[in-house]
Amino acid sequence: MHIWTNHPFLRIILAFAFGILAARLGVAISLSTLEYTLAFLFLIVFVAKIFFRSNSNTVLANLLLCSIFLTGIYHYKHSDSSDQRLQLQTTWGACQAYIGTITSFPVEKGKYTIHQVDLSLGIQDSTFLNKPTRILLYEKKEQGQVSILAYGDKIQVEGHPFLISEAKNPYAFDYSKYMTDQHIYLHHFVESEKISLLSKHEANALLSSIYRIRSHFENIIKSNVKSKDEQGIVLALLLGIKGQLDGEIKTAYAAAGAMHVLAVSGLHVSIIYFVLNWLFRGIPPGNFKRFIAPTISILALWLYALLTGFSPSILRAVTMFSVIIFSKLLDRKSQVFNSLAFAAFVLLLFDPSFLFNIGFQLSFLAVAGIVYMYPKLYQLWDIQNPVGDYFWKLTCVSLAAQISTFPLSLYYFHQFPSYFLLANVVVIPVAFAIMILGICVLAFGSFTLWIGWLLEKMVCFMNWFVAFILHLDGSVIEWIFISGTQACLIYAVIMTFLALLKFKRFSYIWFISLAIICFSFDRFWNVMKQSNFDHMIFYSTEKNIILDQTEMFKAKLYTLDSIMDFKKQEMQIIPYRINNLLPPPEKPHIIDTPLDDFAQLHVFKNKRTLFLTEKFDPDQIQFILKADIVVISNESVDSLAILDQVVDFKEVILDNTNGSFYVNRLKTEAINQKTKLSSLHDHAYLVSISRNQKFLDMLF
Repeated sequence: MHIWTNHPFLRIILAFAFGILAARLGVAISLSTLEYTLAFLFLIVFVAKIFFRSNSNTVLANLLLCSIFLTGIYHYKHSDSSDQRLQLQTTWGACQAYIGTITSFPVEKGKYTIHQVDLSLGIQDSTFLNKPTRILLYEKKEQGQVSILAYGDKIQVEGHPFLISEAKNPYAFDYSKYMTDQHIYLHHFVESEKISLLSKHEANALLSSIYRIRSHFENIIKSNVKSKDEQGIVLALLLGIKGQLDGEIKTAYAAAGAMHVLAVSGLHVSIIYFVLNWLFRGIPPGNFKRFIAPTISILALWLYALLTGFSPSILRAVTMFSVIIFSKLLDRKSQVFNSLAFAAFVLLLFDPSFLFNIGFQLSFLAVAGIVYMYPKLYQLWDIQNPVGDYFWKLTCVSLAAQISTFPLSLYYFHQFPSYFLLANVVVIPVAFAIMILGICVLAFGSFTLWIGWLLEKMVCFMNWFVAFILHLDGSVIEWIFISGTQACLIYAVIMTFLALLKFKRFSYIWFISLAIICFSFDRFWNVMKQSNFDHMIFYSTEKNIILDQTEMFKAKLYTLDSIMDFKKQEMQIIPYRINNLLPPPEKPHIIDTPLDDFAQLHVFKNKRTLFLTEKFDPDQIQFILKADIVVISNESVDSLAILDQVVDFKEVILDNTNGSFYVNRLKTEAINQKTKLSSLHDHAYLVSISRNQKFLDMLF
């Protein structure tokens, strides 16, 4: 009970977070029922506390935790507006133009500049639409062109936004869901010429000033750091601007286990806090140092969070540091776990969808791991040499952070950096030096050109070192699959093992053994399911037909035509392969069994798939073709009735080369004729073929 007494917010945040998670998983309870239940529970607690003082506080505490759990459900359901997606598309999809205000700092991504725009007015013929929402506006530019738009600009855009598409292939990253958590459902890709600037600085005056300062700082960095790669690193480190980071550099940092350096987080906030303490250290004791200096520090940290874009990791760090500073101001000893839990609670109150943000999860787990495990690891080796002691501290911090985050990293990213200790021992102090030099560059500008030169060389060295780590043999272990259940079981083992070391109770060994058995059983279950099914999956891709056929733990890709940019299509295939314990994708094989100029045939496990690729004259077909699956491309069949005259089939698949009007017409026809039809416009299509049906019927 000691941990709960000293850290009350741990109980509160756990109950609140589980409530949000329950709501996310679709717990069936209405908002009105939640309101009445919450009111009833709080009334019971209030009455019991007043009239039954002799009752155990444990009962009241548990009732209060139940109330907080239900509050978490209510808060998420009340803030969730995902059911508005189709309504927003219906409203804004009908307009010929719209007016809105840019509410974000522009992000450069390839040939596009991305703006968040709050829509206020839509124009449809002679009427106006008014259903406020926020969209992502992708402004397409010519090569070398720079966007003139900035935060606070009021603009008019020709055309209308569209719904952000949901993930269409199994296990693929769902960008639509990611943006839904940020309450953004629509996007619009548009040429620069179709955007008209109506007025400047129409948004929040403070934010406008902050963004102008940010633009000024960005220009200072660009004028002092000439190399594009180094420029991108400094902008990410100091200002949280990641749009100019090269993809290969991000991959190298992730593979080396040093990606956290590029995400503005606790490391960066601690450096800012260190600089502030250094600035105030010469002030003599008094009311200014006791009250004004901490207040200035808190304001400076929040301004920095605002300057860098308010990411979940920076919000967590700034909130926690603010609590620590405020505790010192009140002469109270700060409990770090309590401060961490309070920071999480405040952020989830602000936006409950933060709980499902990967950065939020990893940053809180990393700090919790460092706070608990670092002292225990550090005391294992007493090094008298100050240099050796410094590097041992860095090693312990890196090890603690990695232990606390690696199950989640394996679950999300499917890889493990083998040399993370070596990378972080060098990268963290170098990043610290880069931050200090960067602050000096921002403070003194071009007056000290040698600082900019030194800054660029330091970043160049850090990039070289990360690339060196990446090219070491076995630098990253890739293609690792663990399920969500397995990740939770690994955390159960870690936490129980730490409890065993602390409390020395034999019962914890039984719990660890049980968790390991459950982990092994879950692995075995996944292997058994995969080994008893063969699959054909038709991926939803932009143009090409890509068919993946799997036999136990082997897989082979097929396509009708050669694919020019297979790397782009590969990202749609990899998630399915990893989650089904299959090998990495290889170059597709061409299906070359033509029946005629308009048709190709592919056979797998007695499943006949007929690909109709060009329009044909049904009268020229002398005999009825037979197929289990017919894949229609390029609107090659006028109707299902005509298809039924020439092919004896069981089901139809429409690929993405068919127009949406054609697809909708055939869907309607399929419903009327009771024909099984699927469209790759909507999602990928999976065909499962049982290897051992009797055995599977016994188990499933």
